[in-house]
Amino acid sequence: MHSIARPKILRVGSAFLRAAASVALALGMLVPASSVSVAQVADVDKVRIEKFGALVSGNVEFTIRVTTVSAHQIDDVRVTDNLPNSGITWSLVSSDPTCSISGAVGSQVLNCNFGTLDATAGVQTRTARVRGVLSAGRCGDIENTATVRVAAAEGETVLSNNTATAKVTVACAGTNITPTGTTCEQFRAGTAADLTQVIYNVRSSGNIGNVAPGIFFYFVSVPGGGTYHILQSDTGSTPAFGVSSIQVYTRSDCERYRNITVNTSNLADVTVTLNGDAAGQQFIIRLAADPNTVNGSPAPSPSTVVYTYTTTGVSNSTDSVNLVRNN
Repeated sequence: MHSIARPKILRVGSAFLRAAASVALALGMLVPASSVSVAQVADVDKVRIEKFGALVSGNVEFTIRVTTVSAHQIDDVRVTDNLPNSGITWSLVSSDPTCSISGAVGSQVLNCNFGTLDATAGVQTRTARVRGVLSAGRCGDIENTATVRVAAAEGETVLSNNTATAKVTVACAGTNITPTGTTCEQFRAGTAADLTQVIYNVRSSGNIGNVAPGIFFYFVSVPGGGTYHILQSDTGSTPAFGVSSIQVYTRSDCERYRNITVNTSNLADVTVTLNGDAAGQQFIIRLAADPNTVNGSPAPSPSTVVYTYTTTGVSNSTDSVNLVRNN
């Protein structure tokens, strides 16, 4: 009977295995599951962008600020901002020299090529400020979003702070009939009170007596120089309200504009001409109405009369006030 030879089993000691593993690691044969360092993981957020809006002397201004987050050299930092273009003309104000605005009015874009920001010595910040001049009648919410990006090789993965939005609200100052004492600033800001009625008493003779208030204001925002016709109409047979005074203000800062010509000979069609360098500016006209011109006239029937003011060639310029019997 023949015996079968058994294969010999090679037994390797633990000391040998440890030595072999050390050699393999040294030769790069064994690779760790992740080759990204803790520092690199923390640096996936490279830059952030912030945006702030303000209304300055009747113009809209946006400030864009880019700040480094990672304490390393960051390549190809760029900002793009498609500026709001409906009724606004944009220009740069005190901005980084690498910034420029391109495109014709109506399709303007802000671009900033900040290049490499070396944040190894500390936080780096770049700023751009743009100013928008509003066309006549441009109002409401003006909202804008700017975006920053870096070189693809930077591997930035935190992008939630790479866009920023700001909003500026411009009051829509079309027209308003207000109580005496209302300021241009209140009208422009949209905070002026609205006067809806003028009260009158009837004397024993059947004629109109005391009228209150004795003065009220008709404000209207106009787009520039030229002649404007402020028309007055009413639903009754009572006389037209008189005109105590007319003043004109620049819409940007409510400064008095005195180079005007006024004709009040026809109360139903008062003309105001803005002369001189009025072209291209926006203005606010304030007509101070004097309801006492109805004093002494027969009491109307019906007893309530609606007086309406409007300015020719100006949208949203119509407003009314009621002449109401008190007794």
